[in-house]
Amino acid sequence: MSIAATDFLVPLLTPHGHLRSMPDSDAQPLPATLAQRLSDAFARGSGHGLLHLGAAEVGSILPPSCAWWRDFAARYVTALCATPEGDAIAAPDKQALDALITDAPPMTGAEYLTTEFL
Repeated sequence: MSIAATDFLVPLLTPHGHLRSMPDSDAQPLPATLAQRLSDAFARGSGHGLLHLGAAEVGSILPPSCAWWRDFAARYVTALCATPEGDAIAAPDKQALDALITDAPPMTGAEYLTTEFL
């Protein structure tokens, strides 16, 4: 994607449970360098995009929908760092996931957020 097209990025959750980063001219603009980093990370896949958000963008100012995904991903990064090597990472319980879903800001595909997806 060209940088001009990615200055206005939004997360998009598809009906099939795939997280994408899509340009949207109605979205809050992002600084060009931040938009490029996010675009590059999500171009590699949703896992790469989430890991980038949760590990590299923890101090970045983001629009609410991007910040929600960043905070979700940061929970995983925190759990990963706190888990001894070789052990499985404990998944959040249903109550914690329900609370995350309840706190989700308006975003495209929010209707597809389920505890199973998360």
